Amino acid sequence: MCKMSEFYDQFLWTCYTDCLSMKLDKFAWKGGKKMKTRLTLSVALIVLIIVIMGFGVTFALFTDSAQSSTSALAAGTLVIDSVTPQGAVFSTDIHYSNLAPGDTGSGTLTVINNGSLDALVSISGFVYDTDTNPASLFGGATPLALSETNGIIPISAGGTADFTINYSFPSDAGNSYQGNFGTATINVHAIQAPNSGTVNSQGWTLGTGYGAGGGFTSGPTGGTSAYFVTGSQPYGWAEIRNPNFTGTQLSSLSALSYMTYVSGSAVSQVAPWMILNIDINDDGEWDDLLYFEPQDQGQSVLLNQWQTWDALNGSWWSVDGVAGMTSVNPKAISEYLNVYPNAKIVNSSAGGGVRVAAGFQSVPWNFVGYADNITVGGSFFDFE
Repeated sequence: MCKMSEFYDQFLWTCYTDCLSMKLDKFAWKGGKKMKTRLTLSVALIVLIIVIMGFGVTFALFTDSAQSSTSALAAGTLVIDSVTPQGAVFSTDIHYSNLAPGDTGSGTLTVINNGSLDALVSISGFVYDTDTNPASLFGGATPLALSETNGIIPISAGGTADFTINYSFPSDAGNSYQGNFGTATINVHAIQAPNSGTVNSQGWTLGTGYGAGGGFTSGPTGGTSAYFVTGSQPYGWAEIRNPNFTGTQLSSLSALSYMTYVSGSAVSQVAPWMILNIDINDDGEWDDLLYFEPQDQGQSVLLNQWQTWDALNGSWWSVDGVAGMTSVNPKAISEYLNVYPNAKIVNSSAGGGVRVAAGFQSVPWNFVGYADNITVGGSFFDFE
């Protein structure tokens, strides 16, 4: 956390998050057939004031992970300050009639950035209340499910954006769901958009997919960092790549390390990986991938603080399982070099042979975090 003796500027931006309440009336029976019923979706929007303090004219990149519920206001947190709940702003009812097992549909959630900072906003996940009486629509073997497909949406200061919230009720939902209702919380995440004129990627480029985002901007404790937001979609990914190490002998590396800062994740405390594209037969094409995953290094991935990872002396796994180096049995790079002593880092058609990445999972990471101070051999990258 930054220590600041005085504040020069104060910025406020407001993000509206939703309280999502669903109630499904009892199924009506007539002539031995199940009749369709009515689903009422109530969306109560709650305003959260996010106070962002800047020091001088250099602003750190701040984030907020907000939660809303139907019964109480929920306070989110920032890296260096707090979120102040201000109460419900307005409510709206969206009515879906004739809901029955097998039905799908959608509604719209509007997010408003009422402050002076541009933001990148995403739906970071859904939390279902499954402990209700009557039983919850979100429990059981065939529950009602919510989803979204918007990914990350930039919202300029004073602007708005609409997120589509989809629902799906399985066609094989049984009679046990009669009379049930459900309550869900939609988590909305916002991150300050990059400040123009501050980017120095030092030869690294950004790649994203499946609704994820990222970039190079002011970090959570000052200075410039790479940041990643993978979003709530399956397989969402964000990475930075550097193409300037192609042809570098793996055995010649004197250092290989980087730092990470994890603000939040739905997957139990993971941090961005380091990935190397490897050429084992000197033909200039990549033959294998080596993965360094922080959560496999014998220490916990911590939240809201920087951690340094010594990848050169850590444990890696090979996509090809060379030397028994699998994802469940990572080993030292020396084990790989015993099999392929001339292995080299090489570029691929998609970009650089050295990568730092988050995501790529069938289970959404809902990850927000940063990477910085990357060392590859004698080269150091701090994005300043």
